[in-house]
Amino acid sequence: MYWPISVPRIIAHNTPHSTLHFAEEDEAEAHSIRPPAAIHDADDVSDSEDYDGLGPDGTGNGAVGGSKKHSEMVRDSNGDSSSPAKHPHPSSDTGIVDVQTSRAGFIFATISKRDLTIWQTRPLAVLAHVHRSQYSLETYGPNQVLLIRPDAQIFVIQTTLGFLITYSLAMDPISRVYKPTFLNSHGRSNNPAVNSYTGRHNAGGILPGPGEGEGVREVSIRFRMIIKVDAGIARGMALDDELLVVTESPAAVQCIRWTPDAKGTQTTTELLSRMGWLEKRVMVRDMVHDRAMNMSAWVTNDGRAYIVHRVNPLTEVEQGGQGRLFKGHCFHTPASSEEGATKVVINARFSLLAVACENGVIFVYKAKDHIGNAGLSHTVHPPARGAGKVTFVSWSPDGYALFVGYEKGWGMWSVFGKPGANSFNADRRPASEIQEDNFDGYLDGVRHGIWLAGGQEMLLTRNSDTDSRMWVLEMARSTVTGVFSSANISRAVLQTSDSLLLYRGYEQTDLTTVSNENTVAWTPVQLPTTYLIDNWPIKCTSISADGRYVAIAGRRGLAHYSVYSGRWKTFQDKDKEMGFCVRGGMGWYKHILIAAVEADGQYEIRLYSRELHLDDSLILHLEVMEAPVVLITLTGDASLLVYTADNVLHHFIFTTSVTNPSHETIMLAKVGQLQFTELIGSPSRVRGLSWILPREQLLTGDPTKDVVLATLLFLIDGTLLALQPSFDDAGQVQYEMRRLLTNVEYYILMRDRPSITSSPASFSEIPETPAIDQLLDAPLSDSLWVFDGKSMRVYPSVSLLTSPGMSPLPSPNASTTSLNHTHSPTPKLSIPEPITLPTDPTIYPISILLEKALLLSIEPELHEKPSLGFSQFRHATRTSLFLPTILRHTLAQSHLDIPTRLEQARKMAEPYEHLTYFPHTLELLLHTVLEEELDQKPSLPPQRPVTPNTLTPGWTSSYNYAYEEERLLPLVITYLRTYPSFHTTIVHCTRKTDLRAWRYLFESGVGDPKECFRETLERGETSVAGGYLLIVNTLARAEGPEDEGRDSKREEEAMQDMKVLMRKCIQMEDWGTCMELARFLVAIDDSNSSSATSGDALLRDVLKDAGVDLPWLSNGARSPGNGLLSPVGIGMGGWNGVTLGEAPRGRWRREGSEGGTSVGGSSVGGSPSPGRSPGRSDAGEDGVE
Repeated sequence: MYWPISVPRIIAHNTPHSTLHFAEEDEAEAHSIRPPAAIHDADDVSDSEDYDGLGPDGTGNGAVGGSKKHSEMVRDSNGDSSSPAKHPHPSSDTGIVDVQTSRAGFIFATISKRDLTIWQTRPLAVLAHVHRSQYSLETYGPNQVLLIRPDAQIFVIQTTLGFLITYSLAMDPISRVYKPTFLNSHGRSNNPAVNSYTGRHNAGGILPGPGEGEGVREVSIRFRMIIKVDAGIARGMALDDELLVVTESPAAVQCIRWTPDAKGTQTTTELLSRMGWLEKRVMVRDMVHDRAMNMSAWVTNDGRAYIVHRVNPLTEVEQGGQGRLFKGHCFHTPASSEEGATKVVINARFSLLAVACENGVIFVYKAKDHIGNAGLSHTVHPPARGAGKVTFVSWSPDGYALFVGYEKGWGMWSVFGKPGANSFNADRRPASEIQEDNFDGYLDGVRHGIWLAGGQEMLLTRNSDTDSRMWVLEMARSTVTGVFSSANISRAVLQTSDSLLLYRGYEQTDLTTVSNENTVAWTPVQLPTTYLIDNWPIKCTSISADGRYVAIAGRRGLAHYSVYSGRWKTFQDKDKEMGFCVRGGMGWYKHILIAAVEADGQYEIRLYSRELHLDDSLILHLEVMEAPVVLITLTGDASLLVYTADNVLHHFIFTTSVTNPSHETIMLAKVGQLQFTELIGSPSRVRGLSWILPREQLLTGDPTKDVVLATLLFLIDGTLLALQPSFDDAGQVQYEMRRLLTNVEYYILMRDRPSITSSPASFSEIPETPAIDQLLDAPLSDSLWVFDGKSMRVYPSVSLLTSPGMSPLPSPNASTTSLNHTHSPTPKLSIPEPITLPTDPTIYPISILLEKALLLSIEPELHEKPSLGFSQFRHATRTSLFLPTILRHTLAQSHLDIPTRLEQARKMAEPYEHLTYFPHTLELLLHTVLEEELDQKPSLPPQRPVTPNTLTPGWTSSYNYAYEEERLLPLVITYLRTYPSFHTTIVHCTRKTDLRAWRYLFESGVGDPKECFRETLERGETSVAGGYLLIVNTLARAEGPEDEGRDSKREEEAMQDMKVLMRKCIQMEDWGTCMELARFLVAIDDSNSSSATSGDALLRDVLKDAGVDLPWLSNGARSPGNGLLSPVGIGMGGWNGVTLGEAPRGRWRREGSEGGTSVGGSSVGGSPSPGRSPGRSDAGEDGVE
């Protein structure tokens, strides 16, 4: 759900040294942490507030000052400098060694071998810079690893000689620096303009950009201390309360508190050899921690990965333990050295752990609980061979995307393994040709990468020791990542850093929708700058179900937009906007915006009208909730589901009160609630919620009983669960839990979305929503669509999931858990398997256009322009037909009789018969089934002899297959016969398949192609008859030469058929088919005469028999137009263009001829070459696959 867009920004890391000020100080005392011979507390680390780098004699003046033995340049955001010192600065020292970010992603830091630079994201600027002296480098070693406390208040640099240099960062919340001032040309400076929205002066009269409202903060970086670790440092990790250091000799984990505890203790240690859950003689090579899951993950040098929890030593001793600090569980054991773990990252949003291995493969594990149990979810393979080793792995802040850096490039995947963008599609050049100033250096390999500003951008550093540049890659993401709702799925919207892209294919014509032109399919909407100034980045976006309105919410407040008027509405009062934040999502009911907010420690559901200004006094309704809102869902005609953090589901309905004849007020009325304490352990892990009401209850039932009659759908992490209610003898409701599918990235229940037919007649007109009973009666309108990271899974009707007595066993994708742990003695049905719609590996489906039978997908593209010197990322729009797969599944239901299957298939396709590309849908259905049976044909069992009624008399089968249930093709042909375009579908499908499939197709129920030719000719379908004529001749010659008598008879019959077809075409004035037939006749003439007129012999005979009298037919002259039939002299107007194909294979092919023909828009130049991908050509014609 993430796609890189546009051209990345390039940031230079190094600072010009002419502006740096160097201050000298005495050699700082290095506080030593001794290697633990036994477990002990190292109390010799002084408090950071009491020590600022004093000299060995106990004197000094803080971080800056003193003698010239040890020097560091400390520069804060004020940029004050005096006469600079000239220090050597070799290029090898400027390369970025490490880069880290704070938890919020608004501050990040980079280090080179001697520099520390602290940045802010918006506006992008250097807040502070530290330059180490040559003496410091020689004494303590160059910088090697950077650690940042999550709140960005303390920065720790690990050096190559085993020292930890710590700095503290202090921010002034009021002061700002780098205020721009622009003077006018006549030398008189006007008063600074006052922004009516922000209420403050705009510096220089200009409006700040997104996220730049606070300006560049004034900070001060201060040296704290230098810590010497005598045992050597293998790995470090900065946490909120302490610094974890893994030592080498002996192997141990030391926990250094930022401030001493109540007893004055600051350091605790535990040897790895005393951790019984670790293997013997191992070393920790990587470690990460996640605060949300309160869990760490370690990787050891033997390739294993562990889930680790911190243990309170006092609690451990009280419980009879030995004062252990950590307990863990191994969840990844390599089967070979290539599967040895090197890095690990945690995805708390989906409870996943990604383990990078030596061979570049990523193993993704599902954490079943916080104790340490984890099972393999899926694997991610490198995008290309030779990608190199993994340099870093990072989940997006919302958990929906995985970014992996390799030595030779990088790649992206969705949360459950769908491939996304990667750099390996770029032109690979030898390393000797890659210049250091190459703008596309980030495509050739990356070393570090961090997410900025909540996933809006990705910062990358090149895999180079000397390159000091950073690339900031902007991301476009689906709005489903912020607000999980049916409207955001059915109405595709992409969100970038400062704009929205609205998909508009729903209201366009059929052919425009499948044209896949980005400029036509997507409408860009610029986000209001006045709102983005202080509230960037945008955290959630919600579109209305009819596509008329869009709402956005950032760090504070919200804003909404009308698609048809093109106007944004924001709060006029800045203080009221900053008084609340959206937490729990948003949604639209008609023109009413529903927002779950937190204001002054209170949790509320607010209703805003699009027709009114945004103001607290104009709130239509305010509902106070007792707990934070996890998510909200609109369902049915007028129902709102609110799920809160106390595990309660609240059911509201929208009511209307008329205060005066011209004004209606919409309010919320609570009609029920449910408690799920025994079912759902962690409410924060719930990502999606829907419910399925019985049809009778939905149409005429009492809304107060909905909560006890509805089957609930919960999406927890990546598992889709169904809770089906039942009643015991006492009338108490009980729920039975079924697991439907796993690895679910998103789902949509079609009954929760209105029917999308076309745009309203006018901008002010609100389209009418069909009645709910009409929607449920339409095919697929009550279906459930689920994307599992590989393919789209479809339940055609949710009634299959709510049938009484339904049980997931023995279905392999489900399990059952009953609250009362009682089981009925009667046998239960298994949950049916959903229909699988395969998707191309390179595209990601983001929406379902149900009324157009299309899957809407996004494909990332990398455009390289050598003339410009840089590359650009784009997203291409792709559409694919899902109806052929649905129809095939309907016809293949073996538990139903054939008439029922045919009736259901016809009913399923009925709403789509008006589509321009519906004949193409039937063609894809036939082609798919035909290819499948050809591939499986050798394994099919022999059948009884073909009955006389199966084939036309004289047309015998050579395969000896009958109309049996093992074969679906005869049933598909029977189904296709119910449509007027049957013969057109057969001809089009035939020309796109290999010649070996032709006879099999006609033997399976189509019949004798010669009889089909005569039938279509009688019906006046001359272009289709021409296609059958080619099939007849091609099949005849494919059998090989026989005796001359039979060959001659066959040629005479073929000539007679051509004459009949030509006469019919002339009679109907079908000049396009006449021309195609003429070209075909010329192409197959095999006259051995070398005269100029030899190529037109067959054409003369046919034209004479058809009654066409042209001068060159009588005197034997060559026909005009280089031997081809020319419109000159016979008045054939409106000639269609032709597509030349390959001439038919066989004895009639003329020497040197490469011309085939196109009859009725279908290439009939013979069979395609073996191995041709069937269906590719028609995808190009119709724009769909």
